[in-house]
Amino acid sequence: MKITIYQNNGEKLIQISNPISKESIEINASIGGTLTSMQLSNGLTTQELISIPYQQKYTLNKNPFYPSGLLMPWVNRIRNGNYSFKGKNYQLPINELNLGNAIHGFMAHANFEIIETKENENEGFVTLESIYDGLFPGFPFPFVCQLCYSLDKSGTLSFQIIGKNCGEKPMPFATGWHPYFQLGNNLEDLTLYFNSKEKFLSDSQMIPLKSVAFLAQKGMPLHLEKPDNVFLLEKSKSNSVALLNDKSGLQLNLEFNSETFPYFVAFCPEGENCIALEPMTANTDCFNTNEGLLELDAQEEFHGSIKIYLSKIGQN
Repeated sequence: MKITIYQNNGEKLIQISNPISKESIEINASIGGTLTSMQLSNGLTTQELISIPYQQKYTLNKNPFYPSGLLMPWVNRIRNGNYSFKGKNYQLPINELNLGNAIHGFMAHANFEIIETKENENEGFVTLESIYDGLFPGFPFPFVCQLCYSLDKSGTLSFQIIGKNCGEKPMPFATGWHPYFQLGNNLEDLTLYFNSKEKFLSDSQMIPLKSVAFLAQKGMPLHLEKPDNVFLLEKSKSNSVALLNDKSGLQLNLEFNSETFPYFVAFCPEGENCIALEPMTANTDCFNTNEGLLELDAQEEFHGSIKIYLSKIGQN
């Protein structure tokens, strides 16, 4: 395995590659530690599986669809950007102007430093770190975030999120990941499977209004439903999400602990042949509803991991 670090237009880019299989991932450390490319093999050909929606219109650091964005220290939306914690009220900047919400935290475009790399015949590994000083309006809780990426010779990407409260008081916390995937050139060839219990229906501000029973383990054909919902998952230490292309016979697999990430978003952006698959620790507006909200004590850490690999259908 090989790690290459280089600069492009002043941005720090990292590539982890397998010279034999030609599999690789690419990370932009300067813009959120963002995964901008993931080329994995099905045994015959190597395919690009990460999509950056609307990249012709937006640069990565201005893309309002948060491609491969780290969601931290909250996920999805905070209604009106307002919340209370430990008896004190806070006002966050409104960055979803059309709906009047604070969306997706503020780490998706943060600068990350490379603090560790490792390469050997089995694995390429990199750890990135960003230190938040507590100065963002409405969130006076300093923390440190680390992102760990690993690509091994079997073609498995492992991604870990670590968040540590480095302040002296408890802090509200939620996190998740917002990658968009493509598996072929036609979204309508795809069926999504995951172990859900409920689907949340949203109000006019895209805040959950109620939930209904929903079993995605039966399969969600994307030619019938273009989702834009939060789902509550069955809790399991080894949960899986599978995106299947029946025409090519390929299956993209995400594996994670749904006790750590009990909420999940599936979202198909309009006019794009990709789907966001987003493991999350909490529900939308968790700073107000407490649904999945974590409270990190001083010096307490959060750890969450996600694995991704490509297989033939039924051979995961």
